[in-house]
Amino acid sequence: MGFHKRFVSKDTIERHLKEGRSLDDLFKADAFIFMDGLASDVWRWYEKGLTDEEIKTKIKEQHDTKSE
Repeated sequence: MGFHKRFVSKDTIERHLKEGRSLDDLFKADAFIFMDGLASDVWRWYEKGLTDEEIKTKIKEQHDTKSE
């Protein structure tokens, strides 16, 4: 029996959502290694129960804020 870990980054999350896959699928692992701040934020939002659509909106807001 193996230990399933997943590296999660902004790119991984965006690719996952663009393909129409649920974050439920992404966050099925025994351990996560977050590669950036956005990935950590997405995990916190997911744990709070936000929907994929709400998380997409928050990603857009955070990305737009950081690029200004």
